[in-house]
Amino acid sequence: MTNNQQLEIVKAQSSKATTAANALEIKTQEDLQKAAELLTKIKTVQKMVKNEKDKVLKPLMEATKAERARWEPIEEDSENAEKTVKM
Repeated sequence: MTNNQQLEIVKAQSSKATTAANALEIKTQEDLQKAAELLTKIKTVQKMVKNEKDKVLKPLMEATKAERARWEPIEEDSENAEKTVKM
């Protein structure tokens, strides 16, 4: 399954949860029980969102961190050169 397909599945689940939450009216004890069940489903959707987002973002953040580390000595060197000239 591609990232876009997985994103669409998670988006659909999130949309269903939002629709159910917006339609929720608590007037009875039974409604309260349904709200509690809905909250559990919403928490599951939130975990799905986080997991799928992390699958994509974690490698990107690791690559960014590696690139920053690769450039850091060069930046420090040029900053030290600038400081030397300004002294």
